[in-house]
Amino acid sequence: MTDDVKSLTRLLAEQVRWLCDPADLGFSSTSELTPETRILGQDDVVEALSFGLNSRIQGNNVFVRGLSGFGRMSLIHQVIEEIAVECVETPDRLYIRNFNAPDQPR
Repeated sequence: MTDDVKSLTRLLAEQVRWLCDPADLGFSSTSELTPETRILGQDDVVEALSFGLNSRIQGNNVFVRGLSGFGRMSLIHQVIEEIAVECVETPDRLYIRNFNAPDQPR
């Protein structure tokens, strides 16, 4: 590259760094905010998990996957607690491996 191109395309740190103006936030202290208990940005996941947990069709299972530390168990607990109010209490169930048909536990 020539020096002219470099000088024309060079940016200063101030030109590429965004700074948040605290006045634009709409509050002066975080103590004024209500904590968000839901996992944000995962509306489709919450909807799918709720659907799977609310489903009463025999043979349906819910499989949750994801990287460690991303709140899978927290999300599952949240959704279970939310739908538990609407659930009719049923006896505990135990799934046992079906060696003849592994994709259909007993």
